Amino acid sequence: MKKFIGVMFVLAICFYSCNSDKGTMVVKGNIEGLKKGVLFLRKIEDSQKVSVDSFEVKNDGDFNFSVKINDAEMFFLSVGKDADKEISFFGDIGPVSIETKLANMWNNPKIEAGENQKRWMEYLKLAKRSNERNLTLMEARFNALKDGNDSLVTDISNKMESAKRRRQYMAANFAILNKDYEVAPYIALSDLYNSSFKLLDTINNSLSARVKDTKYGKILQETITERKQ
Repeated sequence: MKKFIGVMFVLAICFYSCNSDKGTMVVKGNIEGLKKGVLFLRKIEDSQKVSVDSFEVKNDGDFNFSVKINDAEMFFLSVGKDADKEISFFGDIGPVSIETKLANMWNNPKIEAGENQKRWMEYLKLAKRSNERNLTLMEARFNALKDGNDSLVTDISNKMESAKRRRQYMAANFAILNKDYEVAPYIALSDLYNSSFKLLDTINNSLSARVKDTKYGKILQETITERKQ
């Protein structure tokens, strides 16, 4: 049965990519344990989450959204508007499948979507390792402060600063390697917004012409233009 569903999902991707009526994202799935409630599909506009669509779940936890989009971007699926019951995913034209459980629904949901989602998940794995190393350093610095060991505090602070730079270079390198996908400018805007102008400009210059013409590509160009002034 799972193999059949997987085959149908692949066929659906083919259908959408080949169909001349492009511009629709169809999000289907199930939230196990959700018997009743309203799901909200949201995205970021002007630095705030805005509702794109809603769906009333009844009895079985199944849901179905159909939304017109221009290009791939980050979406948020939540039960009500509770941030603790929210899933983020890179939505794209075509089918998106989401399977999860109501309890900790954000924890390891099964998401099948386009290439941007796959590459976003790869990036999150790299970022997670970097964050874990930073947490270890933060704990060590806290203990050094508590013990009044000033020299150790300075040493750990320097290591934290170096780790921050490595994280930024990792993010920039990942974005450049994925210059043909909307995930590249999104990473620049979400994780490198406060980094150096040079890093942002390097990512922007690497983007393909198609990606530069997308929502995130345009916002990144606007950000760089504003910083030049």
